[in-house]
Amino acid sequence: MNNPQIKALYVLLLWLFVFYPKINFGQGYRLKSARQHFAVGNYSVASEYYKTLLEKEPENVYYLNKLAECYKELAEYRKAEETFSKVLKGENLPDDYYLHFAQVLANNKKYRQSKAMYEVYAKLKKDVLAELIATKYDNVEEFYANSNKFKIGITSINSSLSDFSPMFYNQGLVFISNRRPPLLNTGIDARDDTPYLDYYFVRDTSRIYIEAIRNSNSWNIVNTATTYSNDDLTKETSNDSKTLGGIKNVFDDTTQFSKCLVHTPAPPFSSALNTQYHEGPMSFTPNFDTIYFTRNTEPPSKSGLGKKKSSQLKIYWATINHNKWTEMGEFPFNTNDFSCGHPAMTPDGKSIYFVSNMAGGFGGTDIYRTDFENGHWLVPRNLGDNINTNGNEMFPYIDQAGSLFFASDGHPGLGGLDVFQTEISSDYSLPVKNLGNPINSSYDDFGLIYDNQHSQGYFSSNRMRGVYDDDIYHFSYSSNEQSVIVRGNIYEDGTRNGINKAVVYLKNGSEVDSSLTDINGYYIFPIETGKQYLISAVRKGYSESEIMVSTLNMKRGLLQTIIVDTSLYLVKKPIEEQLSEFDDYEFKNALNNVAAIKAMCDTLGNEFHIGNIYFDINKYFVRTVDQPELTKVVKLLKKYKTAQLLISAHTDTKNASDYNILLSKKRALTLYYSLISRGIRKERINYEFRNETMGNIDEGSPDKNQYSRRAEFYIILNGINVTKSCHLVPGPETPIPQQTSTGKKEPKEK
Repeated sequence: MNNPQIKALYVLLLWLFVFYPKINFGQGYRLKSARQHFAVGNYSVASEYYKTLLEKEPENVYYLNKLAECYKELAEYRKAEETFSKVLKGENLPDDYYLHFAQVLANNKKYRQSKAMYEVYAKLKKDVLAELIATKYDNVEEFYANSNKFKIGITSINSSLSDFSPMFYNQGLVFISNRRPPLLNTGIDARDDTPYLDYYFVRDTSRIYIEAIRNSNSWNIVNTATTYSNDDLTKETSNDSKTLGGIKNVFDDTTQFSKCLVHTPAPPFSSALNTQYHEGPMSFTPNFDTIYFTRNTEPPSKSGLGKKKSSQLKIYWATINHNKWTEMGEFPFNTNDFSCGHPAMTPDGKSIYFVSNMAGGFGGTDIYRTDFENGHWLVPRNLGDNINTNGNEMFPYIDQAGSLFFASDGHPGLGGLDVFQTEISSDYSLPVKNLGNPINSSYDDFGLIYDNQHSQGYFSSNRMRGVYDDDIYHFSYSSNEQSVIVRGNIYEDGTRNGINKAVVYLKNGSEVDSSLTDINGYYIFPIETGKQYLISAVRKGYSESEIMVSTLNMKRGLLQTIIVDTSLYLVKKPIEEQLSEFDDYEFKNALNNVAAIKAMCDTLGNEFHIGNIYFDINKYFVRTVDQPELTKVVKLLKKYKTAQLLISAHTDTKNASDYNILLSKKRALTLYYSLISRGIRKERINYEFRNETMGNIDEGSPDKNQYSRRAEFYIILNGINVTKSCHLVPGPETPIPQQTSTGKKEPKEK
């Protein structure tokens, strides 16, 4: 085989024979892998597989829906919303799609849109709870009714990774973290290359500092005796979803601890309790001599695709002897068939509340109770459907007064996991109350504990200014604070059209809070009595507007929440100024920024949509039927004094190339002089003439060359070809106006 061409052909055929089947298998393998990784909770890996599959089938509804689910589980809610929106165009969607889309919209604080999705889901599934959530979103103010009674601040014990589920221990605090402890090799979770979760300890809570969050660039270090901000709008992070068996983190090894100015050291709690696997939420007996804790006993594989789909969580106990935790044992209800975790001991030490996904529950994870009698734990009792929902209930805690606190994503809330409270009764039928803002946010909020005086405590949250992941927050509570809410809409001036995604700032000297409006322009803030606030609103393409709100003379001590309705009207800027913003901000360094172009085109609307001028065969006069389009061009150029115009004239293929170039030039010049005669300065008009090679012939029209015999108009504002960027040029599919006889002769061509 000396002929190099034949040799090359042979090699190519051999390659195709050997590898082509593997290429086909590879596509199927990607789908199989995506499903397997999704099933075991490796959502980050699964999302990459689904994105690869979508490159081949970009409109595949199944792939889009699964990718959106991955984003939801990874707490990338904006991406999830965008992807779920694409799924909405499909047919025969699964019922759960509407539920999950509703939850993501709530995560993004789009409660009215979320309400619509909940209503669809409630109708499909006849789900009473979904219907209740939809009703609650008619009056979001309820979630802000006690905002001033709570003051929150982020603590100095947080690291650059995940810190959550604090629990009181003697005078200190035990909590869970996957920080990388100095000089210790605690093992790495193969799924995401982060350290395993272990217990850490602050010996005295007085050593914990609280950081009052004023805005994203300012951190105030204060001690626990001062007041804190109730800021809820924080920098977005990628965070865990607090499912019973799932742990997902993004580890940044370049920053070991949080960017706080003060950090409180927290050494590992116990070498006996911390293992090479994950430790989880724990609870202590009243005298602190016994701990009940959660542990994941088997490490998940890096692929997550082993024979065992997922390892179960189990509850263990240990007693302390000479300052060492010993005599460890298992909770009697542990099994390899389901998970048990998140134990919460009652103040009398006689009962434990815990979380499980055992069969016979109401949803994903439910809360159960077991009592200790005659030396053993009784059969667990499900708390019933007043507490447990078809979602996830977890992180129970019972305070000294006998109130049950827990986290849920099934009860009506602000989004993600919210913290709820109920008084314990024999049948658990008493009302379940959402603690509202600022304890709860549109992200995951959970793991709340109260001190004995019921005046302060701690909770966990992955709200957006947490340092990379879950963080532990401090809160104080005062029932004497008067609740005040300021709410309203941001409208376009002269209309009642709400402005979506306007940024609303609440200021009292310095910035206190900020928020994005929803699709109706709605915003809401909790405020305090005895102060003056400046509320301002900004949105690209509009002039800023502001208004003062005073609470100096408001009464205090009222039972009901005071609501202040304040709406603002933004004046739309001239188009030239709007495009100047787009040009300066996006287009100079990001000409391919699709989002920026879309925003610009949405701003312009249909005003710049101009039809083509069509010509008869071998003619260059403007037909009567096309005169309105020419008039529209004149009006636009007179309205926008700085706009430039480009005329692009075309011909069909019926004549020689030289003739067509001349004909194209005549058509361009006819329009050029026509516009000048109507008062448009010639310096503002440019033209180009193209021959039949640029014709885009439409074979489907009655006259296949009619589309080619045209002139197009391009409006240029601030150096941006708006018509081209926004795809406003009519294409071959656009109906072509037909000239009808009027009894008059068309003008003669010169």
